[in-house]
Amino acid sequence: MAEAKKPKPLLLLDSSPLITLALFPVHQPALETILTFADVVVVETVAVETTTFLKYRDAVVIKSLLDAQQIKRYETPATKYDDLIRAYNKVDEGERDTIRLALTMPDARLVLDDVAGFMAATHFDLNPIMLPDMLVALVRAGNLDKSVALRIISSVATRYSEAIVNTTKFKLGEL
Repeated sequence: MAEAKKPKPLLLLDSSPLITLALFPVHQPALETILTFADVVVVETVAVETTTFLKYRDAVVIKSLLDAQQIKRYETPATKYDDLIRAYNKVDEGERDTIRLALTMPDARLVLDDVAGFMAATHFDLNPIMLPDMLVALVRAGNLDKSVALRIISSVATRYSEAIVNTTKFKLGEL
């Protein structure tokens, strides 16, 4: 009997991790690599933010994946927390809308790299993770090969502190 195919994890990305994955290559943009192992969704605000300037390579990559529906886009939902979320004035609109969408998608893993957005999401019990932690989680769950995760973290290392990169590599080495 054939083994059941493991379902892909659902990742809800904000602009920063989305751009990072689209910008840095691992034979192809890291975002395309991640899409073979996970489903990626974004809120409409993030889709617009990340594709406005098509003179940039990351915007072209993201737009092509959105157009091909390899990345799913969702309208910003209304939630009972909207006024509270808007009060986080150091959190930009894309992050606020991503948090709102995360509140309606309990099966999605929220990936935020901005400190203010991360803190706000935590206040709503969303348990966000940063992109490097997402790589570790994907490897732990058996959705991503460790060597691929190591190539991705090495590729995007300039976007993160040395401590975060070293911790991520250490954690991956333990798996």
